[in-house]
Amino acid sequence: MNRERMQEGMRLFLDGLLEETEGFSRSDRAEILTLGPSRVSRAFADDLLSGYEVDLEEIIQPMQVEEVQGPVVLSNLSFSSVCAHHLLPFSGRVHLGYRPQTLLAGLGQIARLVDALSRRLTLQEGLAVGIAEHLMSALDPSALVVRIEAEHTCLAARGARDNTHRYICQECRGTPDEEVMRLVDQASR
Repeated sequence: MNRERMQEGMRLFLDGLLEETEGFSRSDRAEILTLGPSRVSRAFADDLLSGYEVDLEEIIQPMQVEEVQGPVVLSNLSFSSVCAHHLLPFSGRVHLGYRPQTLLAGLGQIARLVDALSRRLTLQEGLAVGIAEHLMSALDPSALVVRIEAEHTCLAARGARDNTHRYICQECRGTPDEEVMRLVDQASR
């Protein structure tokens, strides 16, 4: 990430916003234009979009198992992301289940994968696809379901201004598996 260019862009944005805006004293305007660009670029680079600094291929370290007894379900993984359309936050929960063949992942590894992928510019559907693709590649399960439910600031604070919504998307991979689907359904209620 080029933090200098990010700060330049934010400085231009704030200057354009404040150019003919009343209600700011000269000292307030000067502080916003002086300190705001570095604050915003640090927030994006160090936190909101820090997933670009993570090597996704290193997160999941599969464990070989001799015998797998049944599906694995992990639910209510919270995440926060930035919408690629409006640069506004969206946040929610990831629920996923898979039927292992011979490989398992640690629960913390899955949580770190969700965190790293969500801390990039993305759409909710793209986040579900990214999680599914990485888990399929690393674990080769016979079935996988990734369900994400989230609230989007772009819908709550602009446009329709609906702050009661919940947007749900789902990505399925492998052979359809009714038990995995049912368990993810139950876990996401």
